[in-house]
Amino acid sequence: MNVDELLDAAKRERYVVIDEDTLRALLARSEILEKETPPGVDPIRVLRSGDDILVQETSDRKEILVRRFPSRDDAYRFVRARRDAYDRIWDGCGCRVEYYE
Repeated sequence: MNVDELLDAAKRERYVVIDEDTLRALLARSEILEKETPPGVDPIRVLRSGDDILVQETSDRKEILVRRFPSRDDAYRFVRARRDAYDRIWDGCGCRVEYYE
């Protein structure tokens, strides 16, 4: 999948699973607006590619997921919620992150 195909798919789907090559191409073509690295997981990035605001994360299945958001604020809220979920996991709550919803 190339970056243009990814951006088109992200407009239609809740999330898009991509491979490492597509991630590298996306990162080369995007501005990183925020990068969080919660303990024990891969980085979560807020990206801007043209007019698109995206969040890239890696699931517990080691799949790279990309989601499109209507605004930067929406993307930041999503990342904060993920960070909070990881904090609760490390506190021993028995919680899980639902990557595929």
